[in-house]
Amino acid sequence: MRWRNALDKTMAAVLAILVHAVFAALLFMSFEWTPMPLTSPPSADPVKAVVMDEARVIAELEKLKQQDEEKKIREQERVKKLETEAEMARKQRLEEEKRLAELQERLTEEQLSHEKTLREKQKQEAERLARVKRTQQEEQERLAKLEQQKKKLAQESEQERMRLEKLAERKREEEQKKREAESERKRLEAERKRAEEATRRAEEEKRRIEEQARIAREAKKAAEEERRKAELARQKAEAERKRAEEAERKRAEEARKRAEAEQQRKEEEALLLAQMREEQAALDSARRTLLDQQRVEYIAQIKSAVENKWIRPADLRKGLKTEVQVSQIPGGVVTDVTVTISSGNVAFDRSVVNAIWKASPLPPPKDPALFTRNLQIEFDPED
Repeated sequence: MRWRNALDKTMAAVLAILVHAVFAALLFMSFEWTPMPLTSPPSADPVKAVVMDEARVIAELEKLKQQDEEKKIREQERVKKLETEAEMARKQRLEEEKRLAELQERLTEEQLSHEKTLREKQKQEAERLARVKRTQQEEQERLAKLEQQKKKLAQESEQERMRLEKLAERKREEEQKKREAESERKRLEAERKRAEEATRRAEEEKRRIEEQARIAREAKKAAEEERRKAELARQKAEAERKRAEEAERKRAEEARKRAEAEQQRKEEEALLLAQMREEQAALDSARRTLLDQQRVEYIAQIKSAVENKWIRPADLRKGLKTEVQVSQIPGGVVTDVTVTISSGNVAFDRSVVNAIWKASPLPPPKDPALFTRNLQIEFDPED
């Protein structure tokens, strides 16, 4: 009996240490996510500076991705370990129920042999109830301390949210973040599914604890009824019954701690999901702004290439402009040029069309997504 009590205490201590270790690892990883500030060195070539910043950001994102994968593997191992411990608890409960049934049979057989010790047993029962009351008071104090720890964690989570917002602000100008954000969205979807699964397991654990409590109440009620019928048989089995109740209380306590740890992890995951959604919205807005800017630059490059090939007709009056539709294929090769809005001067319109054909292939856009087969270009030599 003593070695079993020692084993139960050891298992409870190991489980508590593991839960705290996982919590500490999550905090450590969240601090490790803070990237080094990106400082753009002065350069006369803005295109080169952008390439250097993009390479550094890509490296930082790869690091974050690797850390996230490691976190995912640790989370899977922790879930598997919790499932194994739940199965062991279920088997121990079945064995305890079987042992209690055997104990009940022995009580029935020995009920006529313990009349003289009834008063002593009642005194011990009163002492046990007093100890239970003290234990409940200690548990309430421990829960109050846990609530304080929970508030502290909420403050730290708010600080982490502000840090992530600053990180998103620094990455607004980075084009590559769109693809990384899509990968992050998929990861968050998987995290959401894991959170739902964790909620389901917590509900099952709660129902199991309630069922254990109901069984304990029914067992206590049956024991009281049996005590009225067979008061002579209690003394011999008292020590055994006390051990069984202590073991049941420890198992219920361990189950409650696991449920609280799971609930806390679920709240942290929900907070992280909300933060990543805000980050995704900010990145999408930055992506649209960048594409609009690059689209303007793309049209300006094409106009510049056409102007370099344009030959001004003789006696060309001022104020002329024409609008043309250019068809091209990937690579910028022009396949067709059509005047959609004429300037009224045939020579000017023809010179613009010839300049576009000479400028083929047209310069490509920075982002392949901006490429379009049909372009509408307004050509104004005085613009």
